[in-house]
Amino acid sequence: MAVLPLLTLPDSRLSLCSEEVHAADFGPQLETLTNNMLETMYHNKGIGLAAVQVGVHKRICVVDLEYGSDRYEIPEDDGVGEYRATCGPVVILNPIVVEESEQLATMEEGCLSVPGYRETVQRPERIVVQYTDLNRQTKYIKACGLLARCLQHELDHLNGVVFLQRVSKLKRDMVMEKIRKASKH
Repeated sequence: MAVLPLLTLPDSRLSLCSEEVHAADFGPQLETLTNNMLETMYHNKGIGLAAVQVGVHKRICVVDLEYGSDRYEIPEDDGVGEYRATCGPVVILNPIVVEESEQLATMEEGCLSVPGYRETVQRPERIVVQYTDLNRQTKYIKACGLLARCLQHELDHLNGVVFLQRVSKLKRDMVMEKIRKASKH
């Protein structure tokens, strides 16, 4: 496995929408990519990573909240009813949110593509995500808490949205100005 270089703001490739994974994409190259994405995520101490963050514009993301469990407070009951708050490593292809709660939750988020910056973001508290796994099987994740937040954050990446686009224009402009200044050095 290899650690892949991460795209960071202000790289405009982060704002491109990703294409679906098609039948012809399945095979050893896809498995190598997803293994490298997991390795890259772990190396950078993340809990989720979208393929666009490593320069691949396919609807692929990886998530592992068990890896981050020593850094995040995750409830012992692991969710509410059928909804899970955490999960081990999972490869998610062509994800779509098929259900989301009306209740919103506000939590601070960070991003491997926006290193050093954290901002408070409001998102649906619970979601159901349909996706395809590496065995071409359709699966569902009923997620709440940190898992729901992480999945929504990674799905945003696949749609060309970085979490800073979900904060106020004033906060976003301040952070982007700092990023622009830092990238000139």
